[in-house]
Amino acid sequence: MTNTLYIVAKTNESGSYIFRLHALDITTGQEKFGGPVMITGSVVNSFGATVPLVTQHQAQRPGLLLLNGNVYIGFGSNGCDYNAHGWVFAYNAATLQQTGVFNTTPDQAQGGSVWQSGTGLAGDSDGNVYFVTAAIGDFDANIGGMDFGDTVLKLNLSEGALNWVDYFTPSNQNFLNTSDLDLGSGGVVLLPDQHGRNHHLLLAAGKEGVIYLVNRDDMGQYNQSMDNVVEELSTALGQIYSAPIYWNGTVYYVGTQNHPMQAYSLSKGMLSTVPVAQSVLMYARGLPSLSANGTTNGLVWLLRGPSYNAPWLTAFSATNLAITYSSNLAAGNRDTLGPVAHFATPTIADGKVYVGTTTQLAVYGLMSTLRAIGGSGQSGPVGTTLPKPLTVKAIDAYSGNVVSGVTVTFSDRGAGGSFGNPTPLTGSDGVASTTYTLPSAPRAVSIAITAPAFISPLPYKETAQ
Repeated sequence: MTNTLYIVAKTNESGSYIFRLHALDITTGQEKFGGPVMITGSVVNSFGATVPLVTQHQAQRPGLLLLNGNVYIGFGSNGCDYNAHGWVFAYNAATLQQTGVFNTTPDQAQGGSVWQSGTGLAGDSDGNVYFVTAAIGDFDANIGGMDFGDTVLKLNLSEGALNWVDYFTPSNQNFLNTSDLDLGSGGVVLLPDQHGRNHHLLLAAGKEGVIYLVNRDDMGQYNQSMDNVVEELSTALGQIYSAPIYWNGTVYYVGTQNHPMQAYSLSKGMLSTVPVAQSVLMYARGLPSLSANGTTNGLVWLLRGPSYNAPWLTAFSATNLAITYSSNLAAGNRDTLGPVAHFATPTIADGKVYVGTTTQLAVYGLMSTLRAIGGSGQSGPVGTTLPKPLTVKAIDAYSGNVVSGVTVTFSDRGAGGSFGNPTPLTGSDGVASTTYTLPSAPRAVSIAITAPAFISPLPYKETAQ
């Protein structure tokens, strides 16, 4: 562990567009390893021409991959592949020196972007790198060319060069290309080793909504008559702008444009031919994430809803994809989110869910509890003070420890009584209490006890006689 965060930034400097790789110390934010370094490079195509990275038209879309001491960086276009290629660069993680460059379509003017809706590149223990290229990119690798439009590629860095070692291209690549149905709108997931005929598998799917289960040891390359893959499922997912999630023998895919999330079981290296569970119809507004306690309590988190300007953070049960929480249903609009960018992805860490919006970082988690300790159910003559104080204890949701310094608000909702202190703070023992003087007229009183970000106890019921 080097406590290093690697990021890529694009800047416009007096009309020149520059990409830089930064290595930041996560404890200080300071640059490390002599960074940042400018990202540049070129390849030589089949015609002997040099093809450079034209930074103005490129966008660094996919997540970075740190693998075997190298940082791998994928590039797509600013939009719709115009005037841009797909690129993958490799840099030494300790020195930030460039170790490899790969261009997906060097023999043509543009196309083959590596964007994957922001999903990161994938890597295995042998140092192989996997990713998917986009449409508006020809394919001719099967006849000795260098172009890999709409292709799942496997690269390896060796002897100072980053080269392809295998690939899979759908038989209808030309249709995908001319119809702008990018296979590369979705990312790849490398599955755990399987017990069936094929041990090392990956999943890929794109705008056509077809799921490809590919053997990583023999990816099938290209056959114009049929796809040489382990399994191929035509689904009702709609277009895919994400990577699947694997958990506990199940694969989860999220479509877009009023389609459901679907779950497929995986057994002995084969997917179920129909979904084993599916969600309500919805508009996905980002990429899914999953939280779990090992093999239990699985939840799939997703931004969804009618608009990117007001999305909902929703948790689906990983067992049956039923909704267990959705921010739009929280009381009093408590959990409302601001606008998010395309392909926003919830991040789960230490029992909390983090969502980056265009203006803020929203953090969701378990709400701590105000536990009723005593004072409810009393009665007394009108205008007198109840003999027992109204008392609660603040308990942290994650540790179970008491919480001090919490402002607790007591209210009889206008019943006419009064409190010794309506807003006491919890002490070192987590306890807050106050006295209550009953109203001057006989009546039943319901006392609400609240604190920000705490679950409140049931109202205390008191009686003025």
